[in-house]
Amino acid sequence: MKQHVVTVASEESRGELASVLERAGGVVLEHFAEPALAEQRLSDIRPDLLILVHPLPELDTVVFWERLEATIGRERLPFTVVLASPEDMFDLEPLEQAGVRLINLSGAGGKGATALADFLRKAPRPDARVMVKVEVELGAGKVLRIAQTVNVSRSGLLIRTQERFPPGAILDLKMELPGEKTPIEARAEVVRRADPAVEKVYGLGARFVWFRATDRERFENFMRRTEIDPDRALPT
Repeated sequence: MKQHVVTVASEESRGELASVLERAGGVVLEHFAEPALAEQRLSDIRPDLLILVHPLPELDTVVFWERLEATIGRERLPFTVVLASPEDMFDLEPLEQAGVRLINLSGAGGKGATALADFLRKAPRPDARVMVKVEVELGAGKVLRIAQTVNVSRSGLLIRTQERFPPGAILDLKMELPGEKTPIEARAEVVRRADPAVEKVYGLGARFVWFRATDRERFENFMRRTEIDPDRALPT
């Protein structure tokens, strides 16, 4: 199953980016030099990966991301990677806090291209990524956060997030599984923070402690189908 990748970059950056993606293999690529056209396309489709090369033509990268959030909704946005020069990383911190992956870009054929190629080789398969709506109760109120899982098992999950929920916090989850029309509702207890040096992600690990009614059986059936034939878990 090929991954559908959308890129937004200047024409000058397009060639090297396409070369790296083609070498990674298993990719269906769509490229846009105009952010407005990319925004229109992303409102109609949901690719596996969105790659932005900073600075974008004609529009600030953070502003473009905020427009996508407003028009499409963060829960429908694909996993996103931004390639940027080291001196621009500070300005892009709002994106990292929203769960966007930032990769240093340092010249043609340099470390940026190598870092992107390494990321594509290590990135989870599309069938292993599950969007999770996380409603967290801490103290007096509830805070709604949208996050993306890095991996899911029968006993728990690793969630990509900048939020620092303490061990023992209970997360109310709504999991939108591929092929399932109704979200699965569950609760999970935070057990640890992810180690970025080992797992290449900022996030947290949590174990399931409760499922709604028949959702445990639906979740088990989904995991069973995924283990037998991963591509069957993908939406068509």
